[in-house]
Amino acid sequence: MSPNGIGTGEIMDKLVMSRPTISLRLKRLEEMGLVTHKGKSPTDPRAIWVLNYRQ
Repeated sequence: MSPNGIGTGEIMDKLVMSRPTISLRLKRLEEMGLVTHKGKSPTDPRAIWVLNYRQ
């Protein structure tokens, strides 16, 4: 994942998984604090996911 983030569709294409499966996994990663959803709404088609770096 780049520092600028990546869209759900791009993740779906790279992993060859369905959108519902990707969305479920991303929600779990977000709950764990590993990624952040950046968009105007939960259903924003231009939204991206950003990896949270921990030091």
